[in-house]
Amino acid sequence: MGTDLSTLVNSALESSGLSFEEIEGQRRFKTYIKVPNYVCKYLEKFNVPHDKAGIERTLGLFYIWLKVVDDEIDNGKLDGRIILERFDTLFEGKVHYSDVNIPSIALTDLLRDLTWQHHHGVYEALKNLYRSVISEKDARNIRQLIEARKQVGRATALATLEVMSPYIYSRNSDFERFFIDLGEAANVYDLYLDL
Repeated sequence: MGTDLSTLVNSALESSGLSFEEIEGQRRFKTYIKVPNYVCKYLEKFNVPHDKAGIERTLGLFYIWLKVVDDEIDNGKLDGRIILERFDTLFEGKVHYSDVNIPSIALTDLLRDLTWQHHHGVYEALKNLYRSVISEKDARNIRQLIEARKQVGRATALATLEVMSPYIYSRNSDFERFFIDLGEAANVYDLYLDL
């Protein structure tokens, strides 16, 4: 798929009134939009052969999707189970993301379409991420909250690895271990900033 990220996102969001350019201009998306570039730099440091354009496009969509879904869940507009059910459903051309005016649903359809070749692995990783996020809400003290945040970071890193797996030409356990540790640390740091 040679289409760039902005074209993909705009095609999915055309009915919703939101565009890639609007997302890109919002401060809260800045970090998410930079993730694919950082991932490619880490892959290069670990000498992992990869398709940079494929990773940047797919992870770019994945991280925009994560932020849009997270925002809609936090604002009470959406239940994460709906997203998981939508991702798991293959519509066989009957319904398409460009027909949907809810950004999280349209982007879910697009992500599902972009990852259909390894749908089951991505779906399982997203289910694990969802379970981690739900368990974070059950934390009763700061120690439990820190551990829950680490779990969410780990699950996010594992989902990221699964989403980009077709674009990595050989596995590298050192890179994967580093990336999972980084996911945990980043999420704990995010908790520190929130507090």
